[in-house]
Amino acid sequence: MPAAHEARDARSIRAVDVVVLFLTLLPALAWLEQALRPAATPLILRDCVLQACALLCFLAPLTVARYFYLPLFLIAGYGLHAWFRRGVRDWADPRLRPAKRLLFWGVVWVIAADLYAFWCWTGAWRPMPAAIAGLLFAVVYAILLVRRVARRRWLGLAPGLVGLLLIVVFTTQQSAPAQELSGERLFNLAAYDAGVLPDESVVALAAHARRAFIRPPGQKWTEVAHTYAPQRFAVDSERRDVYFANFGARWKRAVTKVHGLEAFEIDLPRCSKPIDIVFDADPIHRRIYVACEFSGTVHFYNVNENRLEMLWEVPRAPYAMALDSERRALYVSSEFYLGRITKLDVLHEHVVASRTLGMVLWGVAADERTGNVFVARPLAGDVVVLDQNLRVLACIPVGDAPRDLVFDKLRRIVWVGQYFSGVVTGISADNRQVIARYRVADSGRLHRLRGVGVAPDGRLLLSDSSGVWRISPLTH
Repeated sequence: MPAAHEARDARSIRAVDVVVLFLTLLPALAWLEQALRPAATPLILRDCVLQACALLCFLAPLTVARYFYLPLFLIAGYGLHAWFRRGVRDWADPRLRPAKRLLFWGVVWVIAADLYAFWCWTGAWRPMPAAIAGLLFAVVYAILLVRRVARRRWLGLAPGLVGLLLIVVFTTQQSAPAQELSGERLFNLAAYDAGVLPDESVVALAAHARRAFIRPPGQKWTEVAHTYAPQRFAVDSERRDVYFANFGARWKRAVTKVHGLEAFEIDLPRCSKPIDIVFDADPIHRRIYVACEFSGTVHFYNVNENRLEMLWEVPRAPYAMALDSERRALYVSSEFYLGRITKLDVLHEHVVASRTLGMVLWGVAADERTGNVFVARPLAGDVVVLDQNLRVLACIPVGDAPRDLVFDKLRRIVWVGQYFSGVVTGISADNRQVIARYRVADSGRLHRLRGVGVAPDGRLLLSDSSGVWRISPLTH
């Protein structure tokens, strides 16, 4: 048995060596590819391999934590079996060694996976610093490997710690140049999104309260009935209707329509977790488009006839949508599993084009004047600009985790909300350059920015974990 244990430990150490060296050298290879290929080209190693590693390292322990009762049940079952059948009465008994090893290395695996998620994200976001750190670490690790230092596998956690440190440094560095503006706090609860209605009422979607709230001018906040954890809403300005996508609902009550003081529930068959909603004011096809994340579907619902016209199955989980009403095109981003941006012809109801831009895509904004599309890539820390044929025009670095995009049509500015730093970045739609960076001075640095809205007067409504803030950008 000791010889078998030693052989098994030797195999596990060799496996750790291969994984550690592979992950530490990935940023260097990505940096080399970035130097050899054009700047506006999506890269295989940075945008696919590194982002995939970051995503898998993040989701694997998250899945175990979410379904923690399964490994705990197995460990508890083994322990009870040893306790009653083998007569074990002492935790130090050698017969409990397998259970203890499973528990110990399970915790180590979760910590290592989480740390390497930060390391791979650093390599995708900032390949050059990660490449230098990775090469230095690979040299040190190779020396220990040649000298056969048995405990070198514990050094394998070092890249993850370095990645976490670099993420903190880069996030602070990105938020430091942002201009701090005093904001007016409109809503005191954590919120997903907010906006201003045509009658100047303010809408806020509360995160933890899992309800929508409306505040008419000069009045107090009122809870909207029949809303279930809504994350996005759409407005019919002509009829003064508001549609809420209820993320906390299944196909029943997937959408709530509010007209005046009345609320109506809309059922969408096969819709699970509606995450985004867009209103189409076309007089012939007056619709709402609802993206359902878990079911991987986009629903075309006719609001004139109150019926479902079409259900389109997305290859991967949809996250955000943007409508180009001039060209009758709907753009849908996929959040996971090789994130894709897909263009739909809503007039003839078919897919026009689709392409992969990375592992995770979040916000989308469409410029109806030029036909260009802006897509946020959180792991790469940039916004990709595409033409109407989905050809890449530019990759604009904005900083950490760009999440939601909103297009100010009057001022020709794309506003980008950055999830971790709380910074909102303005990009000129004409020259595709960053023209402004703001953050709320009174919100604090640890509040995650979830939503960005633009009022008709150009002021911004920022929704984070501290509430809803209204700021006046100097660009308007």
